[in-house]
Amino acid sequence: MHKIVPLIFAVGISAAAASSLRVYSDRAYYVYEPQNAFVGFTERVEAKCKERVVPLERSVACEANGSELCALYETLLSVEREKSETKKSEEMLELFASSFDPQQMDASGWIDAAKRLARERTKLELQANALEIESENLKRAFRKRAPASTPSVLQTPCRGSLKLSFPQGYIRFDTEYVAHLKEGKIAVEQKIAITNRSGVDINAKEANFYRRRSIQNIAPVRFRPWIVSEARHYTAKKAVRTLASPAMKANVVEQESVILSDAPPVAMKAVYEDAREYRVENLHLPSTGEAIKIPILKWEAPVVCQEELFAYRNRTVFEVCRFKPAYQIEKHRWRVMQGEELLNANARGAYEEGGYALYTKIDPDIAVRRERIVPKERESGIFGGTERKKDGFVLTIVNKSDKKKTIRITERIPTSDTEKISVKLRFVKGTKKIRYKEGKEGKLTMEITLLPNETQKIRVGFEISYDKALEVVY
Repeated sequence: MHKIVPLIFAVGISAAAASSLRVYSDRAYYVYEPQNAFVGFTERVEAKCKERVVPLERSVACEANGSELCALYETLLSVEREKSETKKSEEMLELFASSFDPQQMDASGWIDAAKRLARERTKLELQANALEIESENLKRAFRKRAPASTPSVLQTPCRGSLKLSFPQGYIRFDTEYVAHLKEGKIAVEQKIAITNRSGVDINAKEANFYRRRSIQNIAPVRFRPWIVSEARHYTAKKAVRTLASPAMKANVVEQESVILSDAPPVAMKAVYEDAREYRVENLHLPSTGEAIKIPILKWEAPVVCQEELFAYRNRTVFEVCRFKPAYQIEKHRWRVMQGEELLNANARGAYEEGGYALYTKIDPDIAVRRERIVPKERESGIFGGTERKKDGFVLTIVNKSDKKKTIRITERIPTSDTEKISVKLRFVKGTKKIRYKEGKEGKLTMEITLLPNETQKIRVGFEISYDKALEVVY
């Protein structure tokens, strides 16, 4: 079978020095000085030579020495040639077998000829099947790396700078966060992951990445006075006008994390320019369809990790680590490490309560049950024109492990959006004394400590008061 040997893409120092790359969420632009007419294995790409559009056309020859795509292309052509030759050999063998006359030789000669025909036919069939599998594998590898399977070349030579404009998705980038949990601290490493499947090998002295669109359609906003006038008593349809917002939201493309590729031969350096804006020096980005990952930032912050339960929402106990980021967090998917142990390859985080909360893992040893309280007294009583309804719920929390657990619980009671309805907390009672705090909008936070294999119950009661003529739902 054909073996593809990885090659290092060779680029002259002068060509790299004059090259640049700019990647936005909707397009990418690559400027370089071409050494020949070969561009790459690409399509739907606009090429400009000194602002003059140069059409691209298909070719059968690949003129980039050292390109991995060219090596893959040549291997694929060789396999296709062998497939064609094998098919012709099978046809010739069938033609020979059909013209064979057994009467012209004795029985033993006829048997030997039949055996040789069978062996050759089997050999050709096996070879054809193996070549078909290899061909499909090579085509699949090509589709992953490039949008086109044949070379694209310039119709006319370009002497000077050539600017290529790539559609969305050909060159992508994303940020990746890795959190290392230590005693009382979190060490954060931010990386930029860059993927190229444009079919063009990129070698840029400077590359800039912007998490925003390169084309933003913004309409000017002109002042319109707010007029008060005498009312006119007639019926007219009111025209609805829509003004474009001056603030345009960047179109951010989500993508799955990919495996870190081997380190490229050129030393690359990534610089954090601003939130959602980065610069990479000496970027070597061959069209492989796999991401290269380059560190951008490293910083530390004090952290507090605690088990938390949001019982009103679900019955899962999470470990949540809270800290104040030194830089803006742009993506809320994390890889969390504790020493050499991987805690979570796809943890989630969010800005909460003036800081950041990173949900690192689930505790499977805590079982939670939440039930409504059935009051012993009458559900409602009438005092004058006011009805008072008593309600509540009970939490049953079981620690099935042999370790002590401290859990912060976030719960809620109803909150009213009108003065006609009022709600008050009646009690919070537990198997042991409960530390709790009542916040705004019915938020209730509690903290309990469970000994190994201990079960605790927490009862929460509240009262809703409203006019008896009202119908209340919650």
